[in-house]
Amino acid sequence: SWSSLDSFGRWKALHYAAGRFYAPVLLSLHDRGPLIDIHVTSDLQQPWAGTVRWSLETLGGEVVEKGEATVDAAPQADTHVRALDLTAHVNDENSRTLVFVAELWQGDQLVATAVSTFVPNKHLELADPQLHATVRSSGDGLAVYVSAATLARHVELAFAGADAVFSDNYFDIPAGRTRTVTAALPAGWSVAQAQDALQVRSLRDSYV
Repeated sequence: SWSSLDSFGRWKALHYAAGRFYAPVLLSLHDRGPLIDIHVTSDLQQPWAGTVRWSLETLGGEVVEKGEATVDAAPQADTHVRALDLTAHVNDENSRTLVFVAELWQGDQLVATAVSTFVPNKHLELADPQLHATVRSSGDGLAVYVSAATLARHVELAFAGADAVFSDNYFDIPAGRTRTVTAALPAGWSVAQAQDALQVRSLRDSYV
């Protein structure tokens, strides 16, 4: 099926992905092996300013090279931010253990994250990301803080025994980072019940 919702109205991975690729300000990577172009596309009607911070790093988070660039995104246009040639650092021997991470910031707010690999997912030497998730009360709902020791691809959140729509799902968490998402508190539940019912897994769990 091409549907992004199931027959019960629950969100599939595609529905969350659509929220990201239709975002008003989009961070994207045009990758051709070790040649990577960073783009920011804005649907806004006014200029947008921020910063892209990027790093070439191992799956475990050891930084090989990093940098940042100021972004002055033109309204309703694609802005080419930076062209990078990482040929000196990426080769056949290490391509399964390296990842390119770009983060788009506006002040101290993380707007978007983009991750590019140099081999298909099935060839990545993914380790157990040691996902850790904490649920806390946030306004009328919940905030879920998820961290990963090593790269976690396509992290999925769910509550056992209740359907939930999260502010984001099926996302990547590079090594050493923490992602924060929100959700409504299931009817009749306490925060402690939500913590106990929270299920967190990533791509690696699908084949080990």
